[in-house]
Amino acid sequence: MDMHIHMGYCTPAGFDVLTLNYLGIHDHHRLFPEIKQLIGEVEITPAEVAEHLMRSEDVDLALEGVIDLLKQKKEEKIEKKQGKGRNAGRTE
Repeated sequence: MDMHIHMGYCTPAGFDVLTLNYLGIHDHHRLFPEIKQLIGEVEITPAEVAEHLMRSEDVDLALEGVIDLLKQKKEEKIEKKQGKGRNAGRTE
């Protein structure tokens, strides 16, 4: 039997928990505002964020990797939306 478990997307509060768990950051970091804004604009799972946080022990490198991932997801979302707009008037 297949089971489907709904797992929510990462939120700014969830990101705080992940950075504490994986990077030991419990205070503010200069990159947090940009990351939290991007998290609000895209759909990304906590597992995807955690994967990128674990790639480097250097906090700045890890967070910059998360920013790159979020920007990529945002770009994909925009491209997908534009593609739907172009195809909306077409009939098959």
